Amino acid sequence: MDESPGTQGQVTRLQTSKLANWSLGLSLILCCPLTSLVSVVLGFMALHRIHSSGGALAGRGRALAAVLIGSAMLIVQSGMLDWFSGYYERRLGGQFINQITIIIDAAEQADIEKASGHWSLTDTDGLDEEAFLDFGRAVADRYGTLDHIKLQNIQPTGSSLAPTSTVAMILDFSKTSTTDDGEAVDDSGATGTKRQVLGHAVFRLVPSMADFLPSVRLIELQLTDKELGDLQLP
Repeated sequence: MDESPGTQGQVTRLQTSKLANWSLGLSLILCCPLTSLVSVVLGFMALHRIHSSGGALAGRGRALAAVLIGSAMLIVQSGMLDWFSGYYERRLGGQFINQITIIIDAAEQADIEKASGHWSLTDTDGLDEEAFLDFGRAVADRYGTLDHIKLQNIQPTGSSLAPTSTVAMILDFSKTSTTDDGEAVDDSGATGTKRQVLGHAVFRLVPSMADFLPSVRLIELQLTDKELGDLQLP
């Protein structure tokens, strides 16, 4: 008996899992870790659904590809984010150190005009000339010139509309304390070392059109001195 027309050589085409298609598409979006993570999750869901369908669904290869590509992209993107985070922090930290150095040097030189160009951009946080000159004289008398700054911690503060950063630091100055016989000694009793002072600074962050890094301006600077008293601007 002859077969009915159209049945000879007919192959049933399986429906491809939509989850497999979605997961593969998302895995190819290379710029976002979130989409890579979602692609991996959807890929595993698609594999489970295809397996449970008993052969009624196709797309296993696409789902596997999505899992592999998405996982690889997550590793690459995580590495890039870590690198960028470190780079951003180093660049921003460099700006912080530069601003603090300029302010302290200007204070010791009684150059308020130079300091004002690196202080806060708002009038309410402006420098008082008398307080600034007193700060500079006290720093010079107690510690000498600034040699080095080491940042210990950078903490985001403020709000999304007015972001600030609070920075803890150690400052090395040229002067050292002296013992009764005139030998140089620092606060911890070690001889021949520069004077170290703890301090913190608060910076206002201002978005910049010329760089992805914000411009930074000091709004507060404090040197902690338990023996002689803290020094602070403003």
